[in-house]
Amino acid sequence: MSVEEFPKGLSIVRPQQPRFEGDFRVEPEPGYAPTSDEQKRVDWLNAEIDSLAAGEERDKTAGLSPSDRAARQQERKSAALSLSLKVGGARSGTPSDNRLFAVKIEKGSGADAAYNVNLSIKVRELPGAVVPPEKEALFTQINAASNVVSAVCIRRAGERAAVWPSWLWEKPARDPTERVGAMRRLEEYTGKLAGIAEIGLEGNHTNLAKLALDEFKNEVVTREASRIKNTYVVSLGIWAALATLIFTGIWVWIVSGGITNNWWWIHKSFLLAGAGAAVGTWLSFSVRRVQLSFDQLVMLEEQSLDPPLRIIFVVALTMMACLLFWTNAINIEVGLLKTNSASFQSTGSVALLIGMLSGLAERALATAISGRAAAFVQGFGAGG
Repeated sequence: MSVEEFPKGLSIVRPQQPRFEGDFRVEPEPGYAPTSDEQKRVDWLNAEIDSLAAGEERDKTAGLSPSDRAARQQERKSAALSLSLKVGGARSGTPSDNRLFAVKIEKGSGADAAYNVNLSIKVRELPGAVVPPEKEALFTQINAASNVVSAVCIRRAGERAAVWPSWLWEKPARDPTERVGAMRRLEEYTGKLAGIAEIGLEGNHTNLAKLALDEFKNEVVTREASRIKNTYVVSLGIWAALATLIFTGIWVWIVSGGITNNWWWIHKSFLLAGAGAAVGTWLSFSVRRVQLSFDQLVMLEEQSLDPPLRIIFVVALTMMACLLFWTNAINIEVGLLKTNSASFQSTGSVALLIGMLSGLAERALATAISGRAAAFVQGFGAGG
């Protein structure tokens, strides 16, 4: 067994054959007699670890998929690490007045006054005291992590309503239980961050706190990333469908004779390209395997564009590409498919396909269009 030493007579003991990853026991050191309160706390910690081990055994015969079991094992590992941080809380005694940091959990304000969701870490001014660089870095990382989980949970409270365009139809009413669940989860995350801060900032176990913070981030990503991506996909799909309906509606109006202006008839293929671009944009994100990091939970895409702006951006780029085909500035031939002006104008399926491919390759499209623009502008200098 390996033993991690802690002051005041308590140790974390790691078994040689752990029942699950992160397994441990809390035991008093030889010759140390815990107080009754300490013993109750130690018994509670060991009971929690036994419960996690029992869950590991149940999962072995529960018929879970490999991904589900891996996620549960990650949650179990993170829970064990969080419990190990509570060993300090099992011991009696008050913190030293020489602490550079003071960690405190405060209640929210207004409707959130019932929840402990605000993490306060204050730096005390002590004569001649210098904050070690590793604690400075940990202080910054914990504050950044607190901001991320706060944003994630607050968005979660109203995300079901947020995906609907409010100017088009009335948003569904917010379910009060959504905010309650979000605040409880934020309270849970805040408590874990406070425990990490107590160990690494108030205490001297900075390296352990860094490991705990990494595990905490992994846990949050495991629990939140899939939901955040799915919410974005739904919102993007709604806006893509709306744009598609607008473009195809105008196209149908033109071909049915509702619009008799010849200019609209000549350029109607651009509408199909726009509809295809909207669908392609949604497909691009849906089929792409997006692996979100902790920091990306609040910034899903590199461009940080909301779904409607993303649709507009890609459609605009697609229109520029179509203008290049329309003016015969470029022509692409793949098999019997041609993108010249005649094919684009006369064959609606060509325009639709161009739009969908442009949406699917939205990132490459932006680079290609900007490259063509740069070459065009450089031509001015060459011509002069």
